[in-house]
Amino acid sequence: MVNALFFLSLCIGSAIAYRIGGSKKGLTKWRDLGCPLMAILALWHLQGALNAHSLLSYFLTFGLMFAALTTYYDTIFSFDNMFAHGFGIGLSTIPLIWCGVPWYLITIYTVLLSVSMGITRHVLKIDNKLQELIKGFLIIILLLIYRR
Repeated sequence: MVNALFFLSLCIGSAIAYRIGGSKKGLTKWRDLGCPLMAILALWHLQGALNAHSLLSYFLTFGLMFAALTTYYDTIFSFDNMFAHGFGIGLSTIPLIWCGVPWYLITIYTVLLSVSMGITRHVLKIDNKLQELIKGFLIIILLLIYRR
């Protein structure tokens, strides 16, 4: 029960960080740093003990996720493409291969995050604030795929 509540609090924390980061130009680092931090804590929680491989892969995943969260690929697609945004965030977990996460789980996470973020933004007609909360929540909740 405590484990589930801890994980849920990380999901909510990521949702809030993603929303704060999208609320004003000067607050983007809340999203860019907050979501990867929540993701690393969630991965540590799901994966268990730390060792040199996991520390390195978590560090690299944090950096890649930070980079993925700083762009919406609007220079490539001429609009904020959330399918590509989710895809980039999903790909940031590739270093988890060094923790023993199989490549096919990383692929599943990447596809699910890409599709769910894209649908949330481009298909559902909901308020932007709610969209951002959902997208931040999705980043963490879908990490359950990596549970051992």
